[in-house]
Amino acid sequence: MGANFAKQGSSRVIVGQPLTWAGSGTVATTNFSPQTYQLRIISQIPAWISINGSTTIASTTTLAGLTFIAANTASGDYFACNPGQILVLTSTSATTGIVISVSEMS
Repeated sequence: MGANFAKQGSSRVIVGQPLTWAGSGTVATTNFSPQTYQLRIISQIPAWISINGSTTIASTTTLAGLTFIAANTASGDYFACNPGQILVLTSTSATTGIVISVSEMS
C-alpha cells in the first residue's frame, strides 16, 4: 500500500487573494487564516514563490530558495502551508495588473 495525502478534491476554498503584479519587486499575501493548510495558485506570469512567516525574499537576483511556478497552468499549483504564514512572489515578467490568484484551502 502506498501512502496517500488527501488534497485538491476534498479541499474547500476559505479565502481568495488576488495579487497585483507591478512589473518588478515582490508582492505578498496577507497572513493565511487559522484553517488554511493548502494553497491553490494560478498565475498568468512565470514566477518564483516563498511560503513562510516573512514578507522578505532572500534574493530577487539569484532566486535562491524559491519555488518556480509556470504561467497559465490550467488547474493551478497546490502547496501545503500553515495557518498564519505568508506567500511572497517575485517574477522577471514586465506584465502588470492582477495576474496571480491565491486561494486558501482547508
